[in-house]
Amino acid sequence: MIDPFQDNLFESAQTLGKPVALSVSAAVELINQQLFSIAGPNMLIEGEVSEFSVSQGKWVRFTLKDLEDGALLKCFLTVYQLQVEIENGDKIIVGATPKVYPRYGQLTLNVNTIEIVGAGALAQQLERLRKKLEAEGLFAVDRKRALPLYPEKIGLIASRESAAYSDFLRILQNRWGGVEVQSLHVAVQGERAVPDIVGALGYVNQLPVEDRPDVLVLTRGGGSLEDLAAFNDEQVVRSVFASVVPIVVGIGHERDESLAEYAADVRASTPSNAAERVVPDKDSVLNQIEMTERRLVDRVQDAVQTRMYGVESAVAKLTRVMQSLAFEVNRVMTTVQNVGDVLLHELTRYKERVEGMGRYLKEMDPVRVLSRGYAIVHAGDAVLKDASKVGQGDTIQVQLAHGTIRADVQEAN
Repeated sequence: MIDPFQDNLFESAQTLGKPVALSVSAAVELINQQLFSIAGPNMLIEGEVSEFSVSQGKWVRFTLKDLEDGALLKCFLTVYQLQVEIENGDKIIVGATPKVYPRYGQLTLNVNTIEIVGAGALAQQLERLRKKLEAEGLFAVDRKRALPLYPEKIGLIASRESAAYSDFLRILQNRWGGVEVQSLHVAVQGERAVPDIVGALGYVNQLPVEDRPDVLVLTRGGGSLEDLAAFNDEQVVRSVFASVVPIVVGIGHERDESLAEYAADVRASTPSNAAERVVPDKDSVLNQIEMTERRLVDRVQDAVQTRMYGVESAVAKLTRVMQSLAFEVNRVMTTVQNVGDVLLHELTRYKERVEGMGRYLKEMDPVRVLSRGYAIVHAGDAVLKDASKVGQGDTIQVQLAHGTIRADVQEAN
């Protein structure tokens, strides 16, 4: 940049007492010195946009045309400096530094700021920005998050000097006391508004998870479209969209709307409504608790009564079963007893028969017969029943009651 305090080349040339031929570079530098001394670093110029273009995704060029006689000035800036959406035909005021570029030999305005002229133009610009951000998905409903039902810490981004700030805190306290409010004071209008709001959102989102609030609230009172400009600024809208903490935006009155509200998770119609959206009403919650308690008591009583009916029915059924079982047991026992009596009678009869047969067998026992003086004679392995079956000299065995005699036959008749 040319130093406005360096020696003026033209004055240096005059000290020589005669005209001096300057090089092209020196002449351009001299012209730029004179332009800077006259226009300053931020000359305000009003005109109409034409030949608007963006090259390589970063260089913005357009022509500023006089609204009456058609005079033209070339303008240049980067996309990062372009804080508003403009297009051909827009009427704007630029703050710029005029400069002749040696490479092109052309007077160009290095644009620093752009302001839309007129409420109609501002509304038109706002609508273009809205369509652009909507196409990018910043206002999509399916990405909006639910707010915590009972937040313990709330981050409030607002001007502490505004009625919106005090209204929010008053409604919050009346509805649900005891919530910790982390207040971040910002300008909500003027040059400081956009950097303040963007900075506050950035500060909250870079906090450790355990230190972050459960929900964020960005709010201010109503005003004109110009008053609410910060909440329609692209940087603010994108910062609201990028918030890692669920965020509520409540701007102005019921009829006021801003792009920041569209990008928020929840839109509140007013600052007071923002307080109503982030915390429940304690009276309503108490009523719900009482109703729930009554419903639970009724359900428990119904369940107990149902169980009692079930128990009584089961006891009655069990009683009938036990009675039936007892009758069946008695019947079986009677049957068993009768069968036992029959079996005992039969066993007694069989016992008597066995005993009789035993006495008979005992009487018929050969040993018992032998004891009466009888003997059994064996010839070899056979019992000798016929004396003619043996001859003289044959050996026989005589079995007595006590012992056996071996004898030789002397005579057989």
